[in-house]
Amino acid sequence: MSNYLYWSGLVANIALMLFVALCIWVWFIWPFVEAMSITRCFICASKTSGCKPTVKAIIRTLKYWYLDLLFGRGWTRISNRQFEWEGVGNWRIHSSKETQEVN
Repeated sequence: MSNYLYWSGLVANIALMLFVALCIWVWFIWPFVEAMSITRCFICASKTSGCKPTVKAIIRTLKYWYLDLLFGRGWTRISNRQFEWEGVGNWRIHSSKETQEVN
């Protein structure tokens, strides 16, 4: 009986550790990766429009998006006149020619 309790406890503790690791990944680490991707997209969009973002603006943007994405996001993509972001590494910058054609 004690052998059964030992293995049950071991399996339960491993399952609990995996669950905690998954929660940390989904709630804290992955939102940081997404916030970095959105920040990179903003930097590229700023450079395309002729602006040079400062370090303070970059850190502020990263902080804003990380806090917005913390514990999950309620949207699937970001789209505006400057860029379109659909996921990590899946974004594109709209050129000024595309903007002029739409207007």
